[in-house]
Amino acid sequence: MRKIIIFIFGIIAITYIDAKAQDYTARANLDTNTIRIGEQIQFTITVKAREAFTARFPQYGDTLASPVEVLRSGKRDSAKVGNIYTLSRSYTITCFSSGGHDIPPQKITVKHNNTIDTVETNSAFLTVNTVEVDTSKQKLYDIKPPLEAPMTFTEFWVRFWPYVVGAILLGALIWLFVVYRKRRKQKAPEAASKKPEEPPHVIALRALDELEQKQLWQKDKVKAYYSELTEILRAYINGRYQVPALERTSDEILENIRNQVNIDAENYEMLKKILYTADLVKFAKMHPAPDENDNNLQNARAFVKNTFQLPSAEAEEGDSQEKQEESKPEADSSGEKTSQSQ
Repeated sequence: MRKIIIFIFGIIAITYIDAKAQDYTARANLDTNTIRIGEQIQFTITVKAREAFTARFPQYGDTLASPVEVLRSGKRDSAKVGNIYTLSRSYTITCFSSGGHDIPPQKITVKHNNTIDTVETNSAFLTVNTVEVDTSKQKLYDIKPPLEAPMTFTEFWVRFWPYVVGAILLGALIWLFVVYRKRRKQKAPEAASKKPEEPPHVIALRALDELEQKQLWQKDKVKAYYSELTEILRAYINGRYQVPALERTSDEILENIRNQVNIDAENYEMLKKILYTADLVKFAKMHPAPDENDNNLQNARAFVKNTFQLPSAEAEEGDSQEKQEESKPEADSSGEKTSQSQ
């Protein structure tokens, strides 16, 4: 009885193993086994099973089996006929070497219910024939001479770059010469037509008038009012005394004026009060009284008028006018004397 049981289990195991081995069937087929050299055909791999599965087909580069070449890979195809599931993929191949060529078995990885297995296809054989030429009908010709290809940019540059660079340099020199001559001709008229620069006090007084017309502090823009007021004075000091007031603090400006500029105490204190008041407004958020705001503008105008210096030409003209005015009383007095003597 024991032997009968062992025999039955053995038959069941052998049957199970054989059934597992027959789960997948892989085939490799060619459209035709004989082609002419360079002709294209389809190489198809097909896997079949009795249950649904997935397959990973080979990924070829440009060669299937030397010298058989792969031109392109087709899309996967699936089908179900009855209880048989089929997956397939086609590849377009060709060959440029005559003779017979073996295509070895191809390996495909299959997966079913988290079980991964590998199956192989059958091998294939491809015969490649040359194209026969009937020399009695096809006329033979001599070998043609090599064609002259057009010159590329690289070849042109290698051969002619010295001439190209020389032409560019020559053109640049001519352009520079023309520009130089043109600017030289325009330089004299520009110098003649150039307007004389306005004196610093004229610019400052005009800017103070414009600031007064803006009425900034009346519009509660006190900080902007004092910022513009001090900027006008700094620009005036920079132009009048050559003190870099635009880049320095109030204390540095006052120290430079005290040490480098001959200015009387009244004007110095007037400037000091304006600068310190502006610093308090800008940094301490002080709000001066309306009268003080107006007084600081008037003091700034007075400071400019008290300290400005006329340009040399205007100063000489003013001196000549003063001399003429002084000579008039003398002439009048001499005329009176001559009339009395007569």
